Amino acid sequence: MVAWEPPAGAPPRDEEREFELLLSVDPVVVRESAEVAASIAAPVDPKIAATLRARLADEPSPRSDSQLRLATAITARLLEAMR
Repeated sequence: MVAWEPPAGAPPRDEEREFELLLSVDPVVVRESAEVAASIAAPVDPKIAATLRARLADEPSPRSDSQLRLATAITARLLEAMR
């Protein structure tokens, strides 16, 4: 999940804050996102970036379509409950 808070004219109260997000449970997308995160973190905290890269060193196990559908359904329900 990647999210950002669009700029607002005046700082909103916490309960009025809005975020846009992009969510994926596709293993390829998640891995690429984690690799980008490691690259962004490296100049700030090389140790965290190295730890993340070490975890990404192994190839992910293949996921079945049913696992992806289940992960998507669970995530959608969680996000709906947060509304």
